[in-house]
Amino acid sequence: MTTDGTYTTKTGYDFVRQHRSRHAASPSSSSDARGHGQRKSFWMSLWKAQVLPRVKDVAWRAMLEILPVRQALRKCGMEVDGSCRFCLESEETAAHVLFQLPVVLRWWFASPLSLRFRESDDPASYLQQLFDTDEPEVISYGMTMIYAIWEQRNNLVHNGIQATFEALLHRVPTLECADSSGSLAPGPARVEDLRIAWRRPVGNTIKINFDASWTAASDTGFGMIARNNNGEVMAAAALGFTSASSALMAEALAFRWSVSLAKDLGFFRVVLETDCLQLFEAWKKNRLGDSYLFSVLNDCRDMVSYFTSFDLSFVRRSGNSVADFLAKNSSKFSNIVWIEEVPPDLDLLVTSDVLASMAF
Repeated sequence: MTTDGTYTTKTGYDFVRQHRSRHAASPSSSSDARGHGQRKSFWMSLWKAQVLPRVKDVAWRAMLEILPVRQALRKCGMEVDGSCRFCLESEETAAHVLFQLPVVLRWWFASPLSLRFRESDDPASYLQQLFDTDEPEVISYGMTMIYAIWEQRNNLVHNGIQATFEALLHRVPTLECADSSGSLAPGPARVEDLRIAWRRPVGNTIKINFDASWTAASDTGFGMIARNNNGEVMAAAALGFTSASSALMAEALAFRWSVSLAKDLGFFRVVLETDCLQLFEAWKKNRLGDSYLFSVLNDCRDMVSYFTSFDLSFVRRSGNSVADFLAKNSSKFSNIVWIEEVPPDLDLLVTSDVLASMAF
């Protein structure tokens, strides 16, 4: 109040400001200080992102848990079914519909970002995991993904239109963002700009991507997928293996296994692709040696004469995601060969590869 006891908006504002200043100056724990710093960094990342204001608005509402999901509507007293329209089982929360749904988790992993989130019930923690990448293109694309997923949810709820990964992947690049000057600039980077995409083989050659998963405990798994120049799956396989002395040896053994499979499957013109640069360089140098590595590579060279055309190429890990998935899940799929199909969990990754390859 003023000195004469009259209340005004200005005096109310001054009171709140002084109260907050005293509270901020009061002793606090180091964890509180860190938390304040993290929140400040979080908000800076959100508002600085080069995305449309409406995209920021959805991310902001998700962070504060004020998106009009069914759980929030019920809390406001509305008599609505609280279950998620995607799965029809769990309660629809912001964290659930944007990050936790099995189909949405597959979307995130199959997207150009290839993200796997740590599970949480707090939407802000998922956004923080996105911001922790500290890469502007990833943050922009991820925030736009959130907006596009929310759009897909609304189309399903209000229009009965079934959400699909293809629609999501095509929608994200169409959303433009504002640059620092306020003018419109191209939206989040296209698929091929954010990752090294899988590319189709030339002519009637079969491309075989392979990978190995290895741990210090020597638990090893192999994965491979063979596709033609239309992106169609010719074969896929996974094998659990339990003895490899190093990650490089695991990759070499996966190479030999893949060459042998290609021979057994009757492929004649092949190019194998690895994301292990050491293996690629060792193969190209074509040096002799007495080590187990050279012995395995020599086995591969002996089998090469079977093919009318053979080559080994190198690709970044982001272009080898299907084989990587099979290798890491080899204990689940162990010693299985699929002909002209893949496990259901891989459908989105294969589709993402094909869509990305259309740019080349």
